[in-house]
Amino acid sequence: MTVRPTIVEVNYLSPSERHLWWGGLRRARQGSTPVRTDLLPD
Repeated sequence: MTVRPTIVEVNYLSPSERHLWWGGLRRARQGSTPVRTDLLPD
């Protein structure tokens, strides 16, 4: 189970940070790049 920031938290990010966050979220949905693997159970 991954831990994702809420929409409210995302709204506090700068435009560049938000772009990176949404990019990571899209990649995670495609399954090519896991997000925050350090938070995943073994």
